[in-house]
Amino acid sequence: MRLNNLWVLPLALALASCNLGETRYGSFSRSLEVSGPVNLEVDSGAGSITVHVGSDSSVSVSARIRARGSFSGMSPETKVQRLRANPPIEQHGQTIRIGRIEDSELTRNVFISYDLYVPAQTRLTLKTGAGTQFIQGTQLPLEAWSGAGSITVENVGGNAEVHTGAGSIEIRSPQGTVTADTGSGTVRAKGEPKHDWRIQVGAGSINLEVPLKASFDLQAESGFGRVTVNPQLKLDGSVSHGRVYAKVGNGGPTVRLSSGAGSIRIE
Repeated sequence: MRLNNLWVLPLALALASCNLGETRYGSFSRSLEVSGPVNLEVDSGAGSITVHVGSDSSVSVSARIRARGSFSGMSPETKVQRLRANPPIEQHGQTIRIGRIEDSELTRNVFISYDLYVPAQTRLTLKTGAGTQFIQGTQLPLEAWSGAGSITVENVGGNAEVHTGAGSIEIRSPQGTVTADTGSGTVRAKGEPKHDWRIQVGAGSINLEVPLKASFDLQAESGFGRVTVNPQLKLDGSVSHGRVYAKVGNGGPTVRLSSGAGSIRIE
């Protein structure tokens, strides 16, 4: 019996949709020997990146793969097999690049999350199109970028530059300069400013927590929101509903806080 033509297209689309929904999982890991400061670049098109401090003589990489099918092209099984057989890891001396994939088929509907242990003396450049990032304990400058996802930076010794298009940012106990911005999301920063900090939010709040003994020059301004400062902090300067330009304590590094639409709180 022949099928009515009216049923052919819906049936084909349904079968293709089932193929699109297939998901396969895999993983790979590598340990790379290093000596001295490391320059590490990680580019995850979609997936999380986690960085901890480990051995001074190696970079340990563990990756989790999640691949889906598509209307045409490689099956998810093939994608996982190829990535496991040839992980996107390159090493040239002290420079390591992770996540560079030349074959576009291996990036379509593929999510790779990286868990890394690195020497403390590692300079980081981290990028993800969609995914969270967590960086802890490194002592050299870092740059972290996410198109959509939260970023947390904790106890880092070098300058920190953190950007996300949509997502929250949390910075704890930084020792160097801080540059952080998000298009939409909350930024929380905790610590004593020892160098300049610049935090900017398009739409969202900024919460800053500092020791009572802290000394810095504060420039805080919100387009549509209130700026509040804990009364226990010693201020000398201009204070209004949506703007505070003042010396905190004895003054010092400049802390610039800017929100287009959202509150700013200094605790």
